Amino acid sequence: MWMFFFLTFVFLFVLLFFFSCPFLLKVHAPDVPMIKIAEFDKYHHELEKDPAVQEMPVQSMITSPSPHEIVASIKKGHKTIYVKGVAWGGGGSGVNRVDVSLDGGDHFTRAELIEKPIQEHRQSQWSWQFFEKEIPIPAELREKLEKGEQVDLTLSSKCFNTAWNVQPSEPNYNAHGCCVNHWYKVPVTLDPSISENQDPPVCCESPYCNKPSGGKFTKPFVHSKTCLDEESS
Repeated sequence: MWMFFFLTFVFLFVLLFFFSCPFLLKVHAPDVPMIKIAEFDKYHHELEKDPAVQEMPVQSMITSPSPHEIVASIKKGHKTIYVKGVAWGGGGSGVNRVDVSLDGGDHFTRAELIEKPIQEHRQSQWSWQFFEKEIPIPAELREKLEKGEQVDLTLSSKCFNTAWNVQPSEPNYNAHGCCVNHWYKVPVTLDPSISENQDPPVCCESPYCNKPSGGKFTKPFVHSKTCLDEESS
């Protein structure tokens, strides 16, 4: 019997405590606009229809050379440029292959996947996959380098996971999750007059730079025009 009275007392005490402390039941956010990806405050009626994203999508990026780095082409005899990076299959999927490009994605070549030091089971591959590649420099660009001219390149990569899902070339927006997985582009300059690579400048003039490295995505984060825009105009 005493247990019944004790539990009743506890229940009433908890009820009284919560009802006498309304500040515990409410959270007041400041009345400020929500400026987020794809201008959430302006297009939230449309964007809120998308479900939340629970898994990181397939993605990859080149980590070396750094964006805007000046690469000494003489080190490779003006024949190749060495790139390396990381890839992710997404949702536990593995990485089947990674393709790399030196012309912004117009032409790709297959990179080598570096063997992982651990063994992961199918659909449980949560670690990053490292990749590397000596990308051959086309003959017309080699001629420029041999004449002493600088050559600008735009490095990029795209990843295929074990379900053969591939990174998109352009962004697909989702206001409820991280879906920025389109081709990451790395501008670099080949210089035949230097013997060692030179670090990139710290600053970047573009408003869409990935500070502080200076890397940039293919498109700025702006909302695509829809029928809602037609109705409001």
